[in-house]
Amino acid sequence: MQADELKAKELKAKLQTLNEEAFALRFTDFQRSLHLAETALALIGNRDDLLAEKTFALNTKGIAHYTLGDDANAVDCFQESLTLAQLIGDKEKEAAFLCSIGIVHLRRRETETAIARFEASLALCQSFGLTKTEAVVLNNLGNAFIDQKRLSDALACHEKSLTIKEKLNDVRGKIASLGNLAFVHLELGDPTRALELLTQSHAIAESLGEKRSIATIYLNLGKVHALRRWKQ
Repeated sequence: MQADELKAKELKAKLQTLNEEAFALRFTDFQRSLHLAETALALIGNRDDLLAEKTFALNTKGIAHYTLGDDANAVDCFQESLTLAQLIGDKEKEAAFLCSIGIVHLRRRETETAIARFEASLALCQSFGLTKTEAVVLNNLGNAFIDQKRLSDALACHEKSLTIKEKLNDVRGKIASLGNLAFVHLELGDPTRALELLTQSHAIAESLGEKRSIATIYLNLGKVHALRRWKQ
């Protein structure tokens, strides 16, 4: 093996380690995740033979910025990731990054822009059979419809997302879908159905030790009980 080939393999191995660690820390140690992603990007530079690694690192960097509340830099990273995904022809990543951009716009209450990104992502998912990503996109599109008080549309999205996750046996993904469905039913004035769905979501979250999800569920349970008392 020639020296250049050996160096290229060593660099790819190092980038894989950096990217995997950065991604693993994206929700727990945001600053460390950001540092590792930036280290990977510095090593990659402008090399055209490492576009897949660059796409991954940019996405992780975007997630870290988003988690840290830096929406502008998050969108920039996701947009650059999207451009690279389109360049290398990775439709699944293209759909995922469109969804990520939509999520940032949704947090900024730029709901129409968010919906446009989600719908573009959904079209890709349905065209190329990206079922797992489709479930995620539907979940976020449903949340955007909730923001617009389009509750029947929101209900349809979250029900379809849940159906897909059940078919894929995505147990962890069901936590969010059940919680979001509960929120829609709460908005529709049906606390009994909301309580049923939150109870299911809580049971799954408890079994998986999902502490962040459990905290959100308890918050929504409080809203359900408050509405039930008011309606009595």
